[in-house]
Amino acid sequence: ILRLSLIGCDLLALNGALVAVFRAFSGAMIESGAVLPGPTAIARFLLLFNLAALVIFAANGLYEMRRGGSRVDEAFKVVTAVSLSAVAGLVINSLLPLIGGQELPFTRDVLIWSWAGAILACVVLRVVHRISVVWLRGRGIDTRRVVLVGARESG
Repeated sequence: ILRLSLIGCDLLALNGALVAVFRAFSGAMIESGAVLPGPTAIARFLLLFNLAALVIFAANGLYEMRRGGSRVDEAFKVVTAVSLSAVAGLVINSLLPLIGGQELPFTRDVLIWSWAGAILACVVLRVVHRISVVWLRGRGIDTRRVVLVGARESG
């Protein structure tokens, strides 16, 4: 359940940042003459993008529930995974016309702001998730029992 909630946090951060920035810049895109895609094209892109992001995040070891892991290492992995997911999103977007879809009109501003927003949102939601896990473990949920053999310092 904790791993699934972490996956949910990451997907919420990625999709939330992308959709929020895309909506914020959609007025400027319409003024520049871009044709906004319909909901089917957006859903198709988001489905493929989410699948690619899950694979990338898992490959970077971000869904291994390590105890006592470094937050700095995790943040670096998040930056790497979000950056690779952004590249995967560009590749997916350029390949959509080949599978009968419509390409989304991403501008440079949309890409930069959604990338930065996704990094910030992923890190913040992962901190909130970690705080929640610590709180749950303090109440006896997801704890592990160990046996210490030895006395004093050696134990």
